[in-house]
Amino acid sequence: SRDSHDRCEWAENNSTRRGSGWRRENRDLLEAHPLTLNELIDQVLRCILSAAGEERNALAAQFESSTMKVEQTGVGFFAQFDVPESAPPIQGEPTTQIDKVLARIGGLSHPAGFVLFIERGRVVMLEGFTFGEDWPAQLCDVEITRSPT
Repeated sequence: SRDSHDRCEWAENNSTRRGSGWRRENRDLLEAHPLTLNELIDQVLRCILSAAGEERNALAAQFESSTMKVEQTGVGFFAQFDVPESAPPIQGEPTTQIDKVLARIGGLSHPAGFVLFIERGRVVMLEGFTFGEDWPAQLCDVEITRSPT
């Protein structure tokens, strides 16, 4: 059984594109309705932010100010971010990947995986993918979790 600390549960509590309102009691309501791909991406990014340390503020500012272009591949997607120069980079301007998020999605045998790519302290892309399955046509019964390792 998963520890509830590892679950990323949410509810929208304001009108911002990537606000941080999280309320566990509304989780069932959200699972009852299919998510759009953009909503899934927002929730994955929120989960990443919930586990971020010192880089949280810079990542949040970048997500809030960025524009996003999504390309679907049939087995996942690539979400490209255009972050304005006015958004602060992560301190030290690292080039790294964050891949600690999974999502159980109705219709998939295995959880979907996600990798956030950061170059020189700036968010570049989020990749979402399945493990050998077609990406589901509807995003129902979604449960997003952080990987323990």
